Formats: sequence, structure tokens, C-alpha cells
Amino acid sequence: MRRSLSETSIAVLFRLERLQVELDSIAQQVAEIETAVLNRRATVAPASVLEGLDALSGNLRSIAAQTDAHSHDHTQSGQGEALALGQRIQSTAQAVGERIAQMRNELNSATSGSERGEEEGEGEPVISRQVAVNGVRGSGPLPIPTLVNGPALALNPVLYSSSLTLPQPGLRVQPYNGSCTSATGIERMDTATSSEGSISSCSFQHSNSLSSNGEGGAIMPSDTVLYSWGRTDLGASFQEVIPTPSVVRGEGGSEGVGVGVGGGRGGGGGGGGGGGGGGGGNISKSNSIVPTPPLLKPTKSKYGKKNVANLCSTLYHTVAVTTTGEVYGCGVNEDGQVSPDKEDQYLWAPVLVERLLSQRVIQVSCGENHTACLTSSGAVLSFGNNEVGQLGHSAGATTTGEIVRSSRGSRRVEPRTVVGLGGKLIKQIACGYLFTVMLSSEGEVFSCGVGGCVGGQDGKDRFQAERVDALMFVPVACVATGASHTLAITVTGNVWSWGQNRHGQAGGGEETAVQEPRQVVGLSGVRSAACGSAHSMFLVEGGAVWGCGKNHRGQLGLPPCPSVSPVPGEEELGGGGTVSPYRAPVLVSQLNGLEVCMLACGDAHTLALTKSGQVWSMGANSSGQLGTGASATNAEPSIHPSSSSWRATEVQGLQTAHVFMVAAGGEQSFALGLGSGAAATATAATATPKTIIGTAVPTTAATPGLSLDESTLDLIRKFSVIKPATSFLTTAQLLTLIQQAASTHQPDFLERTLFDIFSSPSLLNGSFLSVAHSSSLTAKSSTSRSCSTSTLSGLDVQGLESIYVAVMKLNHTPLLSRLMHAFSTALDHLLPVAKSLYDPDSLRCLLAYWQCPLNSNTSLSRDTVLKLCEAIVSLPGDGRVQLFAWARADYPPHLFATRLLRPLHSHLEYHLKVNFGKGRAVPMLAVIMNYLYAANERIREDGREIDDLDEGGREEGKRLIPAEQFANAAVSALSVESLLHDLGTWKALKEENKNNINKNVFAFCRFPFLLSAEAKQRLLHGEAALGQQQAAQRDLMRQMFSGGPVSPFLVLRVDRARLLESTLAQIGVCDAMMLKKQLKVSFVGEEGVDEGGVKKEFFQLLCAQLFDFTYGMFRSTESGREVWFSPSHGPSFGSDDSQEYQLVGVLVGLAIYNSVLLDLHFPLVAYKKLLGLPVGFADLKELDAEMGEGLRKLLEWEEEGGREGGCGGGKVEDIFGLCFEVDWMEFGEVRRHELIEGGREIEVTAANRRDYVRLYVEWVLDGSIRKSFMDFKSGFDKVMGGSSISLLKPEELMLLVCGTPHMNLRELEAVARYEGGYDKSSNVIQWFWAVVHEMDLTSQRQLLMFVTGSAKAPIGGLGKLSLLIQRAGPESDHLPTAHTCFNVLLMPEYGSKEKLKERLMKAISECRGFGLQ
Repeated sequence: MRRSLSETSIAVLFRLERLQVELDSIAQQVAEIETAVLNRRATVAPASVLEGLDALSGNLRSIAAQTDAHSHDHTQSGQGEALALGQRIQSTAQAVGERIAQMRNELNSATSGSERGEEEGEGEPVISRQVAVNGVRGSGPLPIPTLVNGPALALNPVLYSSSLTLPQPGLRVQPYNGSCTSATGIERMDTATSSEGSISSCSFQHSNSLSSNGEGGAIMPSDTVLYSWGRTDLGASFQEVIPTPSVVRGEGGSEGVGVGVGGGRGGGGGGGGGGGGGGGGNISKSNSIVPTPPLLKPTKSKYGKKNVANLCSTLYHTVAVTTTGEVYGCGVNEDGQVSPDKEDQYLWAPVLVERLLSQRVIQVSCGENHTACLTSSGAVLSFGNNEVGQLGHSAGATTTGEIVRSSRGSRRVEPRTVVGLGGKLIKQIACGYLFTVMLSSEGEVFSCGVGGCVGGQDGKDRFQAERVDALMFVPVACVATGASHTLAITVTGNVWSWGQNRHGQAGGGEETAVQEPRQVVGLSGVRSAACGSAHSMFLVEGGAVWGCGKNHRGQLGLPPCPSVSPVPGEEELGGGGTVSPYRAPVLVSQLNGLEVCMLACGDAHTLALTKSGQVWSMGANSSGQLGTGASATNAEPSIHPSSSSWRATEVQGLQTAHVFMVAAGGEQSFALGLGSGAAATATAATATPKTIIGTAVPTTAATPGLSLDESTLDLIRKFSVIKPATSFLTTAQLLTLIQQAASTHQPDFLERTLFDIFSSPSLLNGSFLSVAHSSSLTAKSSTSRSCSTSTLSGLDVQGLESIYVAVMKLNHTPLLSRLMHAFSTALDHLLPVAKSLYDPDSLRCLLAYWQCPLNSNTSLSRDTVLKLCEAIVSLPGDGRVQLFAWARADYPPHLFATRLLRPLHSHLEYHLKVNFGKGRAVPMLAVIMNYLYAANERIREDGREIDDLDEGGREEGKRLIPAEQFANAAVSALSVESLLHDLGTWKALKEENKNNINKNVFAFCRFPFLLSAEAKQRLLHGEAALGQQQAAQRDLMRQMFSGGPVSPFLVLRVDRARLLESTLAQIGVCDAMMLKKQLKVSFVGEEGVDEGGVKKEFFQLLCAQLFDFTYGMFRSTESGREVWFSPSHGPSFGSDDSQEYQLVGVLVGLAIYNSVLLDLHFPLVAYKKLLGLPVGFADLKELDAEMGEGLRKLLEWEEEGGREGGCGGGKVEDIFGLCFEVDWMEFGEVRRHELIEGGREIEVTAANRRDYVRLYVEWVLDGSIRKSFMDFKSGFDKVMGGSSISLLKPEELMLLVCGTPHMNLRELEAVARYEGGYDKSSNVIQWFWAVVHEMDLTSQRQLLMFVTGSAKAPIGGLGKLSLLIQRAGPESDHLPTAHTCFNVLLMPEYGSKEKLKERLMKAISECRGFGLQ
């Protein structure tokens, strides 16, 4: 039977069948509610159930009304089947309605007259039930709730562009809190006749238990009311317009009947000639009399009963979509842009677009002569004119097969699906004059149409949809288009723009056109935008409004800026003169305090909707489009196109309309309000029209507007059938899904969701954002594609960690494998374009991928981690710097170490073991670790550390984690031979090109942080042994040719009485080669062979003498724990102690070279200077904490009033009383030094205090000790020059020289050996360790000095020592003795613990001799 039906009849039957499905869903929900009431009568809140029943009743009434309308359409061929189906629906609806009424009566009786609000206030639980999505459970794509305090994802209406979605003023959508099931995916439409895709369902728990809107019209009759005002002559006002025909004469002399229009397109052709400026039926401009007067006040449209849900209007036509998915249009139809099937050039009253009845349209947008529709399946249909590809139907120019020619000869294209989207689900569309922009659910932007407006680099027309590459992976939340420009707003509130910019409508700069997207400077926290023909308006966080572009009619709400010398781009101002446009966004201060929640722009006017429901207008009023009750100058406003209003004025007649949406066309305006059914529970107060006089209106205005209570907001939520523009997820939403998967043991939907999110970089970039970032956003850099200087990524690091941990706890191997596959897929997309990722919004996903705990599992993530590293290495410099700055700023130490660093260690060890370091994996992993190490150490790209003085003296942590954690176990475990070979390779590379090391040759020594301190010590000792061997061989070769004594050792014979002089005399004649020999020491007049003990004593005695404060070479620091070079020995005082300082340097070098620990107390800054590293303010604070604190207060002092919790309140010079001079005490005398010439007379002020601090730091750490330290360093370099010492960090060099003061004698016990009859179980041995562990720290150090000759532990701890305890005969009164050369302790077999303790304490406290062998 259906084969004989018309296409329209089939569509009607299709609609009725869907209504039947919706009815079945409602019946099931009623049954679920009834079951819940019966099972949990004691805990169910009756008020909540009643609200749910109210919503279902409204849905039933809507279904009944629509069924009655559909079943009586087309009475010819489809009547019987339609009536039968309609009767079945009506019968079922009546039965369900009766059951609802019965349940209501029972519940009302149960409440005993109690107020609903009181019962809800008692905290009774709300019944959780499944809400119908798109009309039925399990129909339509999964809606993702709007983020709380997040971007306004619904697009505001804009001219030529923005489709009008239902806003949610003041709405805070409940977080996702329900279970979701989905089919395998959404099948996108590839042709105009494709059906909607597969379905998904979702449970949401709202506070009021109201259901969302249904697909087939689950909306109460007259729930929305459409108002329009302004121009009516073209029929685009959505009113029923009856034009007055006029007799016109065509070019051929024949007369015809046409309709003239004033100031716009017009002129219908009549007869053979055409008239009114039109010929052959073409529409052209005319100045004939307007046939219909404009609407000066908002007027209800009788077509509002269609329940309009979405509307878009241009200068020439308007298209609207209803809550049931039908599309209606009116206005100029020359190219079929309103209805392709209608031959009329003008459609004076809205008509149903029957070609779209088989589709459920949820959003529409209009261009100059084309229209685009978004269906519930995420496909885009377009029709109208396609001469420049604005319909996006094919890869090339329009083909004849696409064109449907009317009898008038116009070119019109029937509705077809936009191609080139690659299966992407589209969430939002926006049309410009000659182009179309589409936003996918992943936040990607596609475009087609005229070149120069589509965001392409080549500027060519696009005849099919193509991705805007400049926004690759930038998470765009919504888009808005003007006549020839586009705005894209990201989830983080940043704005990108491109297209024509002659008037500055693209948001900045003097360029007349912006080819590729660039960021708009000076805007942050933007939530939505609207575009006019040549102006743009921005709605930011908190309801503030900004504007830029053309302002010749006051459409920006900003004061006119008269131009003295008119230039191109400036427009004539009414009354003469010209006005300059605003080329950069400016705050519209006259709207402050109104809490604007929505904006709409016409050709030259702007509408603003407030949270209280008021509508304000400003700009051109030539056709009464401002709705103020009259045109600005004349009852016939079209004669005076310059009529305008520079002040925002409240629109008349909407005070009780419950407006929740505004839209604007060329010279017409629209508002959607709540109808009688929907507004029954809303309260309203009549507001008096009010004009803002350029000043901010207080939030507590005297004239109240509409008060949107929770019930009204629920209705608005129910009307909002348009899904959010993008499907970004919050942490809470995904955690809910994970919890449901864990409780139901059905992770299939979670698996698909995880794959969708993590396989899309742009979607991940907009998901899991921190609340702080979404509410407080930083401004961007002035360059179009450069990185911002923000220090926070905006990623909810802790939230993402909780997601990963929750997923891991599921212990579902297929899900984990699927997650890693998503990572790999996303990185495959990232790699080809990584080198062009400049914007921070496109980089955030890299941190999210990096943070995954699975990356430490080399079997799961081997390839993925390498792809991630390659992507990071490929980033441009600015992007890479930003990424690692985020890593330092956002990650707490434990996550920095476990999530960012540990995976790199794991994979480096894996590749060293499996591939022996061959290939690109090891070098790339080392490079990434180098970047991470620099971030941890706060090292710039140029290798310099970030000094605290650069941060204004603020206290900043030097490191997140200890530098030792960067040492890799596998690299550190390499043999000495391998390390020496690597060191040789590195030195050869440095020698070949000192300024630019060949990066194609890899050497671990380029990344010294990979080596542990122990490994570096082994390398240094191995290098020393090799150097000593080479020195001995050279000495032997020299003896062979020149004669003389030969010794493989550097032997020093020193006199204890003249230790310093005798040492200087012998060291002074040694060249660098001699100093590299192994050191042997003997004291004059003393017998013994130096096996290490004599050498240790020599260093101990010499250090004590050189660092004696009475000698004057060094002084104590303020803490008293360290020594520093004495300023009196600087170059300003003429003293020359060069030999002594050189001897100290040689002494330190020889100690390192011969593996002797010294009892030195230099601060860390001394070792930094030895290694040639820069020093600064942080080092001064370590050297002299009190002085550092004083300088910090000086830098932070605020002269005017101070600050809370800080300091301030007076001038710097009065409070601190400083000048550019320093003084100190030296041997009881005051010494002074001017930091600059005449510094004694120069006061330190707020203006020059940073200079003072910098000069003071430089003088203390460098200038005052320059000569002394250079002598010291020259002695050190004489021994250690050319060695691998540069691989050491300052902390490691300090450990190598002095050892570590932290001792754990249990480590020494674990490695101790026993001989001569002792073993671990011997009583003496057990007593010995018990006594040792009972000692205080001082005694333990004395014991260590007694046995080893050093009071400190070597690098790696006491476990690196080899202690041997030997039996020294039977019990006796002899004291224990030691051989420090070999770390041997000889101890008699004492008879008791007490005697052992007494003898041992006496030995370590009184004995100073060494047992020599």
C-alpha cells in the first residue's frame, strides 16, 4: 500500500509511528514510577513523583494533539492507515492518562494536603528514572550535559550565521549521574535520503525528575511563543504578510504586477518584462514604496504555536525548526533557500519544508541564499545556491545533476548531505553569506564555501567540507559567523577569528582580511559570541559584554569615535561625518550589571537577553528592529536608513513574555518566550522600559524583571532539544560511568566512551578541565599563532589521576588494551602535525596521555610511549617550553615522579636490555628526560637556571623531586669500560664543534643526570686510574730518552712542624702530569708505608691548618656551620695569598683523584662556581639566610598601604635607609665598598631596588672574592682539568669531596666481614653492634673516623664501605686498634658487653694514631 503513497504521506506515517514509540516509552515510565512508589512508599517524595507525572501528562497532551493533526493530513491516499494508527495512539494515550490521573489522586491523598516544597525540604530521595531522549528511550545520540560554570555550548543567534539554540539563562545543569547504553556507533548520513543513525540512551537524575523533550513532540501545546518585530516587507518576519501589488513597467515596455521593496532586495517580475528593478523574474534592489509597514513592537506570530525551538534569520529569509523536528521557512526563495519545492520567489508566510520531513532537524542556519540543517543523527543537510561551494555537496564545482531548475530559470539545489566530514558527528552549524561552518562533537571545525572565509591557507573556494587545519586539536566549544567572518570559541574561553576584517570585526589588527584563524588579543573567559554583518559581540564570564567592529549605528553599544581623516573602513555617521570602527574588543560598560546571558546580532543592531528575562537593544532602528515602539526618526523608517540608537534600551512588550531566547536578522528581531502552559509556574513583574545612560546598572535594579524559578528553568531545560555543541566530558561524568561499569560488570559502554574521548586529541583537550582554569583564564600572546605565557594547563591532573586509578581497579584487560589503542590512534593523528602545534589548547592532551599509569608497562605501551616522545620532540620550541612548564606547575611531586618520569625510566631500561641501545628509542627517551630534568631544575632553554631574583625574590621551590631520581638504573649499571668509551665519544664531539655538538651522535654523557652519583664516581675513578697509568707511561718514556729517576707515584715527604710550607714547596714544582699520578705521603722522621692511612691523615691535618680562621683565608658564614672566602683577600685590598688558595684547590683535586674524603665545609655555591655554573639570589639566601630574607622584603615592599598578609606602608628609602654601598666587619674593623661609583650618595628607592639587589648579590658571590676564588679554581683545574668532573652536579661534587654526613650504621653492619675466629653470631660481634647502635651521632662519627679515617660516609652510603673486624687475641685490657688504610678493626675477645663498650669508647675518643702497614 505504501508504494502508492506520496512522499509526504509516507513522512506522515513515519511521524505517527515514532509517536507510537514515544507513547510506549511514556507508558513504561509510568509503570516504573508506579512500581517505585509501591516498593518504596515510605521513602519516596510524593512531590517529586507528582512533578514527574505532570511532565508525562504534558507529553501525552502533545502526542494527542500531533496525532490528531498528522492523521487528518493528506486525506486522499494515506487516510485509512493514518487514521487507524492515529486511533490506536489516541486510545493508548487515553488509558495511560487515566492511570496517571489515578496515581495523582492517590498521591494527593497520601500527602494529606502537605505543601510540596515542605516535603522536598525534608530531604526525601527523588525517584531516579530513565528519561526519554529524543522522544524515546534509546533514540538519538547521547547528550552530554553542559559543564557547570562551563562554556555556554549552545550558540547564540547571529546574522547570516548563528542558528538560534534555546539558551539556558542562569541554568546549572546537574552533573551526569546515570547509566548509558549505546549501540556500536552512530551511522552518519551520506545522502539526503539516509535515515537517522543508531541510537543510544542515557539516564539523568535531575533535581525535579522532569523528563527532557521527546523527539516526536513531548512538549505541551503552546509551550513556546514566538515574537518578531522590525522589517516585514520581504516576508522574513515569520508573520503572515499580505503584500500590496504595484504596477510596474519592464524594460520591454510591458506592464506586470510585482512587489517593490524599499532599501533591499525586491521586485517581482510580471508579464514578459519584469518590473520594480527586476527583469525576467530576478530579484533586484528597488526604491519603490514598502508594501507592508514594519512592526515597531514585538508581535506574536501565529506560527508560534508550532513550538519553535530553533530559528535563524538573514536579511532576506528566515528558517525555524520546531520541537518535533519540522522545518518552516519564509522570505525570499529565489534559489530555493527556503523551500526547494516552491516555485515562488517570495514566501510571505512560513511554509513547511516537506523535503525534510523524513529527517528530525534540530538546528538550522541561513546564508545569503542557502540554508543548512543539522539532524539529530549529526548529519548536515544543505540546499539553495551552491555557486561557490557553500552547500558542500561535492569535491568540485556544482554539477548539473545537483541542480533543480525552476520555471523561472533560477539555479537551486535540493537538500543533500554535506560531504567531506569523514564520518564526524556534527553538533553545530553556522552559515555566513557564502560559506558554511560546522563544528563536530570532537571540537573540530569544518568549513566549505567561498575562499577567504573558510580559514584555509590557500584562499581557494571549498566545494566540500574540509577541516580548518589551523585549529587542529584546539577544543572549540561553539562557532559564530557574520557576513564574511567567523569566530570560534574554545572550551577554555579563548577566541579565534578569521575572514574579512575591514572594520575590525575579526577582533584586532589592521589587516583587511585574516586568511587563517588567529587568536583575538585581550579577551579571555569568553562563553559565547554573536556576529553581525561587520561587527562582533562577546559574552564573557559573569555576564559582561565586549564588542568590536563596525559601530556606525551604535550596534556595539559603545560611544562613537569620530574620525578626523576618513580612511577606508570608516563609515558615514548619521548627520554627517565619519565614525571609526573599534578594531579591538572593548567592554560595553552600559550593559554592566544586567547579567546578560545571550546575545544576537542583526545587520547593524544588537539584542541582549538578561537572566531576568529582559531584552535590551541598540544600534540601527531604520525598520523598528530595536522594538522601542517607534523608529528613531520617522513613522516610515525605511526612508531614513541612518536612524539609530547609541544607548541600550529595553524592548517594549516583553516584560511578561518569559523570554528565554533572542535572535536577529538583517533588520528584524525575534524572541522566544514561554507559552501559557509552560509559564504557569513562572512569576513575572512588569518592567518599565528603561534606557541606560552609559553607566553600569546595579545588579539590584529598582525595576525587577522576570524571575526564573526552578520550575521555569526545568521547562527551559525540557525545551532545549539541541545537544551541546561539543561532547567534552568532566571528571565527575566519567567517574560516574566507571562506577556504573564496576557495579554492573558491564564495561562495554565505558570502553567505547574511553576510546572516543582518548582517541580524539581535540576532544581530550576540552575534557577533564580544572574548575580554576575554566573560571579564571589567562590572556593570550599578541602573536596569532604563538604560545601563551600561562603557567597552568587547565588539566584537572588530580581528577584525571582518579580516573586512571578507577579504570585500573576494574582490572579488565580488554578495556586497558582498548585504552592504549585509543592513545596510539590519537598519537598517529598528532605526529604529522606536531611541528605546527603552537596553541596551548592543542597541547593539553599530551599531558593526559603521558600521565597514564599504563605507560610504565612496557609490554602494553612500548610503541605508544615512543610515539608520544616523538610528538613532544617534534613540537615547536614555544610549544615544548609551555608543555614542560605545565608539567612543573601542575603536577605534584609524587605524580611528577611516578607518572611522568617513571615510564621514561622503564622504557629506557627495556630498550637498553633488548636492543642494547641501538635505534632511535634510547636517544629520544633521553632527550625527553632532559626536557623534564630541565623543568624540574628550573633551567631555561639556554642552560641558565631561573633565578629567584627574576621572580621578584619570591620563594620558589628549586626542585619538585630530588635530582637523583632522574638517574637510570640500567645506564648507571654500565661497566666502567662502556662509560669510559661513552665519555671519549662525548669529548670528541665537544672537541669537533665546541659551539654546536653533533646531535646525530648519541652519548650518555650528554645527559649526565642519567648516571647516578656512584656511577659518576666509578667513571671518575676509572678515568683517574687511566690518567695515572698514562702519566706513569709518559714518565717512563721520558726516562728512556732523557734519563733520570722514574716513579709511578707522586710522593710527598712533608714535615709535621712545617706542614704548609713543605707541602707548598713540593706541589709548586709539580706540573699537571705529575699531579695526576697516584699520591703517596710520608712524614719526615716517621716510618711506615702509605697504604692509604697516612694519606688520610695528611689531608686531615692540612685542611685543619688551611681553614683555621686565625689564618684569615676563610671566614665563617652567618649560620656558623660553613666557611666562605674572606672579602679582605679580594682584589681591592692588595693582599696576595695566591699560593695558599691554589694549594687549597690542588688539595681538593688530589683528594678526589685519590678517593679521599675531606672535612670541608664549603656551601653548595662554592661547588657551583667550581663547575662554572651561574649563581644568583637563591645562592645568597643559602649562604646568608638573614640577608636573603632582608633583600626579599626589600623587593616585595609596597609603598602605598601595603597588602594583606604582606608588608608596606612607607617609602623604601625611609624604611630601609640603604645606599649603593656595602659594609662588613673584618678583624674588628668596619670595611666598606661602593657597588657603583658614587654609590655612597645614591639612595635605594623603589625604582632602583632591583638593581641594588642584583649588584649586592654579584658583589658577595663574585666581586668580593673574585681573585681568591680564581686562584682556588686554578689549583683545582690543575688536577681535575679535562676530566669528567663537568658531568657532576654541584651536590654530587660536594659528596665526592666531603662524603655524606648522614650515616646509617645498619648498612655498614650488613656488609661487614669477620675473620680470626669471629662470625656474625659471636657474642663479641653482637655486643659490638648493640653498643654501636646505642651511640649518639657524635660517637658514631668518632668510630667511623677511628676505623676509616673519615667521619663521613662515601657516595652511596656506608654500605659502599668494606669493614673487616678481626679477633685480636683472647680477653685482655688492650684497646681496639684499626688499620684505616684497609678499614680493619682489631678487637680482643672481651668477656662482657660493658667492658667492650668501655674499651671502645676510650679508643675512639682518645686515640689519634694510625695503624700502618
